[in-house]
Amino acid sequence: MRALESKKRGFGFLFDGKLRMQAVNIVVLLLVVALSIVMLFCSMKTAEIYAANPMGTVPPPQVQRDLDALLNTQRIVSVAILVISLGYGCLVAFMMILPLNAFRDKIAKSEPLPVKGSEELQDLAESYNEMYEENRRTSEHLKHVAEHDSLTRLYNRWAFESFREQFTEDVALLLLDVDGFKGFNDVYGHDVGDRVLQKVAKLMKHCFRFSDYPCRIGGDEFAIIMTGMTPQLKAVVVNKIAMLRRELMDTSDGLPPITLSVGIAFSSATGEDDLFKAADRALYFVKEKGKNGYAFNLNGVIE
Repeated sequence: MRALESKKRGFGFLFDGKLRMQAVNIVVLLLVVALSIVMLFCSMKTAEIYAANPMGTVPPPQVQRDLDALLNTQRIVSVAILVISLGYGCLVAFMMILPLNAFRDKIAKSEPLPVKGSEELQDLAESYNEMYEENRRTSEHLKHVAEHDSLTRLYNRWAFESFREQFTEDVALLLLDVDGFKGFNDVYGHDVGDRVLQKVAKLMKHCFRFSDYPCRIGGDEFAIIMTGMTPQLKAVVVNKIAMLRRELMDTSDGLPPITLSVGIAFSSATGEDDLFKAADRALYFVKEKGKNGYAFNLNGVIE
C-alpha cells in the first residue's frame, strides 16, 4: 500500500483522472502545434523551390528530390493531423458524448446515473446519485407517513381506499370493530385504549398472511383485505379470525380481554352490493346479534 501511495505521489497524472485528461489535452495540442509548424516549414521550403525554378523549367535532380521529400512530408503530416483529430474526436465522444447520452436516458427514466466517462462526469454522476438516493429515501418516508396510521403503524384509510381500487378480483374483505371500545377509555383511560388498539393491530399483522393488508380505517374500526381468496377458501378466513380472537383474550400483558365483531364478504359473492357494503352488512348482523363474533355475507345471505 505504501509503495502504491508513493507511486501515486510520484506519478499523480497516471492515477488522477482530471490530470490524466488534462495531460491528454496538452499532448494533443502540442502534437497539432508541432505538426502545424512542420507543415508551415514544408510549405515555405516548397515555395522557395518553386520561386527558384519557374513553371515550365525542369529542376535539377537534387532539387526534385528535395521537392518530393517535402511533398511526402506534407502528406505524412496531413495524415498524422487527420489521425490525431479523429482519435481525439473518438476520445471526446467516448469520454463525454456517450456518457451524456446515457445520463439523459437514465434521468428520463428516473434512475441513478452510471458512473463513467471523464472525471468531471463521474463527479457529476456521483453527486446526482447522492441526491437521487436522498430524494428516494425522503419520498419513501413521506409515502410511508401518508399511508400509515401513526398509532398502530397499520395502513390508514387513504391506503385502504387505494387498495380497494387496486385489488378487485378474488379478494376477501374483513371489517372489524373492537367491542365496547368506549368502555376501555372510560374505565381504564385513553392510554389503555391506545394500547388496546396497538395490540389489535399487532396481532392482525401476526395472525394474517404477508400478502394481506390490515388497515385502521377509523377510531376502533379495522379492515383486512385478503388477496387470492374465494368463498371456497372460507375455512382459511375462519382459522385466521379464530387465531386472532384467541390471542386477544390473553391478559398476560396487563390488558383486559378484547373481543371483536367481524363482517366478511368475498368480491366474487357480493350479490347486488359492492364489497364494502356487503362486508358492512355482515358486520351489522354480528352487532345486532350481541357482538363478539363473525359473519359472512355470501350473495346477500348472512351466515
